[in-house]
Amino acid sequence: MQDWTIFYGNLFMCPAGERVDDCPIRLIEYLPFIEKINWFNELPKEEKQKIVMHHDACSAKREKDKKDK
Repeated sequence: MQDWTIFYGNLFMCPAGERVDDCPIRLIEYLPFIEKINWFNELPKEEKQKIVMHHDACSAKREKDKKDK
């Protein structure tokens, strides 16, 4: 069983600053934090994994872009 609570900080705010246009969390950005958590907790495991994978790929790309500058 995976502990999804480690991802809650990313629901609160993007660690890189502004969310990119294709960020799945951007769709719920207007919700209060607790409602974001509830939304995330209600997602099927596969959807949570997709969101986490998107975050990991986005973070890696941003880090690479920052190093390339």
